[in-house]
Amino acid sequence: MATKFFLYVVIITWLTSCQNISDNPITSCIASQKPGIHSPNCQLKLASFSNEVHKDASEPVATSLFYVFDTSQWPARWNCGVWSPAHGWLYIISDIITWLAYFSIPGVLGFYYIKKQREIPFKYVYLLFITFILACGLTHLIDAIIFWWPAYKLSAWLRFFTAIVSSISVVALVKIAPSVMEYKGPNAIKEIFSKKVTQLSMLNDQLQEEVKKRSEAEQRLQQLNDSLRISEEKFTSILEYSAIGMAIVSLEGDFLDVNNSLCNTLGYAQDELKSLNYLDITHKDDLAITREMISKMNNLEIKNYELEKRYYHKNGNLLWGQTNVTAAYDSNGQLQYFIKQIQDVTEKRRQEIEKQKINKQLEQKIISLKTINEELDSFTYSVSHDLRSPLRSINGFGQALKEDYSEKLDELGKSYLKRIIKAAIKMGGLIDDLLNLSRISRKPLKFEPVNLSEICQQIIDEKEGLDKYDFQIDKEMKAHGDLNLLTIAAENLINNAIKYSSKVAHPLIQIGVDQTDKVFYIKDNGVGFDTNHSDKLFGPFQRLHKQEEFEGVGIGLAIVKRIITKHGGSIWAESKVNNGATFYFKLDETAR
Repeated sequence: MATKFFLYVVIITWLTSCQNISDNPITSCIASQKPGIHSPNCQLKLASFSNEVHKDASEPVATSLFYVFDTSQWPARWNCGVWSPAHGWLYIISDIITWLAYFSIPGVLGFYYIKKQREIPFKYVYLLFITFILACGLTHLIDAIIFWWPAYKLSAWLRFFTAIVSSISVVALVKIAPSVMEYKGPNAIKEIFSKKVTQLSMLNDQLQEEVKKRSEAEQRLQQLNDSLRISEEKFTSILEYSAIGMAIVSLEGDFLDVNNSLCNTLGYAQDELKSLNYLDITHKDDLAITREMISKMNNLEIKNYELEKRYYHKNGNLLWGQTNVTAAYDSNGQLQYFIKQIQDVTEKRRQEIEKQKINKQLEQKIISLKTINEELDSFTYSVSHDLRSPLRSINGFGQALKEDYSEKLDELGKSYLKRIIKAAIKMGGLIDDLLNLSRISRKPLKFEPVNLSEICQQIIDEKEGLDKYDFQIDKEMKAHGDLNLLTIAAENLINNAIKYSSKVAHPLIQIGVDQTDKVFYIKDNGVGFDTNHSDKLFGPFQRLHKQEEFEGVGIGLAIVKRIITKHGGSIWAESKVNNGATFYFKLDETAR
C-alpha cells in the first residue's frame, strides 16, 4: 500500500513538472500551430520576443520574483497558436477539474487532520503532502487562467515551489517508508484489536479480582485492627482493674507499667515501682532461678514460666509471691516485653507450712494408732483365745454337775448352776464375736463378683423356725467385693432383722437394691429404735434395747460396719419406734 502511494506521488510530480511545454511564448506558439501553417499574429509576437529575449535573458532570477505578476511581454494562450474552441476548452476544463480535485483532497485531509490531529502518525509528512497536492492543483489552475492572463512568471515560480515541496516530500517518504511498511492491514488490525480487547478484558477481570481481594484484605485488616484495638482495651482494662498484681517488664527487667494491685502488694507508688528493676525487689536466694528463667525466655527456649519466690516489701518485710511470667511477641515473632503477674501467697504459704506440720503430727498419730490397734487386735485375739480353754472347762463341768448332781441340789443351787452355764455360753459367743471382729480387721480383701440375692436366700434357707416370716428378696442383686465378708455382713443384718421383728404377729423382711444409686437395703417391720441414739448403733457392745427384751452382746452391727468400711463403702439406718427399721449400705464400685 505504501509502495503504491509512493509511485502515485512520483507520477504526479513527473506529470506536474512536464506538463504544458508550451508555457514559453515561443514554444507555445510553435506547438499550437499546425504543420505548414504560420500565424501572422504569432510571427509578430516572435519578432517582438526576439527583440526582448536578450533583455529577459539578462534579468536576474531574484529580480523576476518581484515582477511575478508582470505579463507585459507574454501573450495569452488563446492568442498563441491556432486553438480551436473544442481543443482549448477541453484543456481549460480538464485543468479546472484537476485543480478542484487537487484542492478537494487537501480539504478532506485537512478536515480529518483538524478533527483527529492527536491520532495521526507522521504529522509533518501529512502536512507536506497536503501542501504538495495544493501546489499541484494551483499549477493546473494557472494553466487554465493563462488562456486569458499570461502569468508565466507566476506559473514558473509556482512550479519551482511545487518542485521543492515534492522533493522534500519524497525525502520524508523515504525516511518513514520502513515504519509505514510495518503498519498492519484492516484484518490484522482487527485481530490485534481483538487480542488487545481480550487482554484488556482479562486484565480488567484481574484488576476486578485484585480490587476484590484488596477490598477483602482491607476489610480483614480493619477487622484485625478492630480486634487489636479491642484486645488492647481489654488488656489495658485487665491490667488496670485486675485483683492480681500485674506489670509490663522490659527485656532488661525494668518495670514499664504496673497496676494498683501490684503497688498495694509491694507497698510502692506507681512512679516508685517504675523506677525499679524486678531484680531490685527479688530475694537474693531467688535471683539465680529468676535469671535462669528470663535467660531461657530471651533465648526463645520457653514462652512462660511459673514459680513461687520471695519479694521485698517496701517496708523491708519478705512476702511470698506466686509469679507467672509470659513473653509477648510482635507480628514478626520478635520478643518485645514480659507480662508479669504476682499474687501474694504469704498467708497461703504460712497455712501450707502449718498444714504440713499438722499432717506430720497426724501421720505420727496414725502410725501410733495403727500400732495400738494392731496391739489391741493381737491382745483381743490372744485374750479371746486364752479364755476359750477355761471357759470350755467351766461350761463342761457345769454340764456335768447338772447331769450328775442336779438331784442333790435344791432349787437355789439349780438356779445358780443354770446361771453359770448360761453365762459361760454367753461368754463363749462373745469370745467368738471378738475373734471374728479381730479376724475381719486383719484379713485382706479378695474382690470378685458377688450375687447378694443368692447369698441372702441361702442364709434364710439354712435357718429353722422361720415359718411365720415373710421374706421378699430382689433378684439379681449384684455387687463386687469379698464373698466371705459380704456373706458375714448379710447374715448379721438378716439376723438383726429377724430378732427385732420376732415379736410382731406377721413379720415382713424386705431385701433389695436401688439400681440407680446401687444402694442395698434390709427392711423389717419390727420394734424399730429411737434415731436420737443412732450414733451408738454400730459401736461394739452398744445396745439400744434391754437384754431382757432381746438377747445379744451388741457386736453384730459393729462387724457389719467394719466389713462395709473395709470395702470403702458406708452404712446407715432409718427407723421409728414400733415402726420397723431399714439398714442401708453402699459399696465402693471402684475398689478392687
